[in-house]
Formats: sequence, C-alpha cells, structure tokens
Amino acid sequence: MNQLMEYTLLRRNIRLEPRADIYSPGGLRKSYTPGVREFIDHLEERGTKLRYSGGLVPDVNQVLMKRSGVFFYPHLLGAPQGKLRLLFELNPMALLMEQAGGAASNGRRRILELQPEAIDDCQPFFCGCREDVLRAEELIGNREQWPLTG
Repeated sequence: MNQLMEYTLLRRNIRLEPRADIYSPGGLRKSYTPGVREFIDHLEERGTKLRYSGGLVPDVNQVLMKRSGVFFYPHLLGAPQGKLRLLFELNPMALLMEQAGGAASNGRRRILELQPEAIDDCQPFFCGCREDVLRAEELIGNREQWPLTG
C-alpha cells in the first residue's frame, strides 16, 4: 500500500511448485503427534528448510511470494482441533493457496469442504505445495487415530 492508501499489484498469476523447499510450522514441537513428527522428518530428510515467523499471514505470504513452501498449524496433544479459526483464518488462506495451484487440508479433508459447527470453529491446518499437503494427509489422516472433525 502506498501513501495514498492504494494497493499495487506486484505479481500476477502466482503458481506454486509441486514440492516445498521451505516449511513453516506452528505450535510447540513437544506437543506434536507422531504423524506430524513423521511429516517434519520427511520434509527435513529431503532438505526442506525451516522458516518460522510465528504468524499465519506472514508465513503464507512467504510461501506465495517464493512460490514454494508449506505452512502448518497441526492438531496438538493439548489442542486436538487446532488453534486457527476456520471461517476467519483458514478459509481465506485455503482459497488463496488453491488459486495458486496448491492445496489446503485439516489433515484429512480439504479445508474448503468443511462446514463450520460454530462461528469460532477451529481446525488443524496444512497448506502450500500440493504434494506436501497430500503427504501430510497420508502421514496424519490415514495413519493416526486422532479426533479430527470432518
């Protein structure tokens, strides 16, 4: 935004790569479930670099501007439904990711398919490069018996 409060389009037609080269996790590592730990191990073994700002918007912006990456705030041992709100945070970011050719999931299902149960409904969140989001679903949604809704 400039001094006149006008927005300037910096890039057109942003398209994400199929695989991430950076990852941005949320939550405390000691609270991750085995599937989330296995997902991080998978990313690190192939050389994906950690990028952490502590915020959904700056991390998703980084993924979009670099055209590669995965952001996640998973279900945690103390917060099985995640901490980010479906209506206000996840749906807008999921729409942006999908428009850029990426994906967004709660670990089992596509975010944009979920129906909120309440205005402040929270969900785990994995978004970014399509192959990595699908891998997260594979390691978490299909292997863990975790009380994810949807």
